[in-house]
Amino acid sequence: MTRSFSRPEFCFALVLVFVVPAMALDPDRSQSQYNYDNWGSDKGVTGDVHAITQTSDGYLWIGTEAGLFRFDGLTFRSVTDQGPSPVSIVHVMGLAVNAQGNLMVRLPERNLLRYSDGKFENALNLLVPRELAVTAMCRGKDGEMLLAGLFHGVLKYSGGRFETIAPVSSLPPSPITSMTQSADGKIWLGTREAGLLYVDGKRVIAVRG
Repeated sequence: MTRSFSRPEFCFALVLVFVVPAMALDPDRSQSQYNYDNWGSDKGVTGDVHAITQTSDGYLWIGTEAGLFRFDGLTFRSVTDQGPSPVSIVHVMGLAVNAQGNLMVRLPERNLLRYSDGKFENALNLLVPRELAVTAMCRGKDGEMLLAGLFHGVLKYSGGRFETIAPVSSLPPSPITSMTQSADGKIWLGTREAGLLYVDGKRVIAVRG
């Protein structure tokens, strides 16, 4: 799910990422008894933050309108121009980690990058016909990547292959802006104009209020 964070929200989001594996806060302590750090543009992150995720090696990845940044707990490092990349990494719209622990970077138009072994590759190069744009993505309950595209509809990306879950012909004519998968296997889709939908097997069902 893509969201733009303000600077205060960004700082709070960083705290959330690092405390998720920890136990709950001690209710007998006041907030003033905890230490916290504040990271802002003075530390090297530029642009509004659209996405945050963490890979299994402990790095925190931040996607902004100005590029992609990696945080090691002490410093931020821009990876926008680091290493070979098939496209310029600017305006990162979404981030996720697949079942193999590879970072997936959603960019505008026909670009979905997979970061592995220190290099980027455009996963959409394997999809024929080429997808026009990926408008949302998430990690599925089994670790595979789920994608929503303007041309192909809802897709599963696993093992370097794409599988159609719901073709665009079965969906309303409204871009999918967010998605997730629940434990029962349903894929939930938030759209721009058509409200909330879910995919159950091969059926696309609208949620009526």
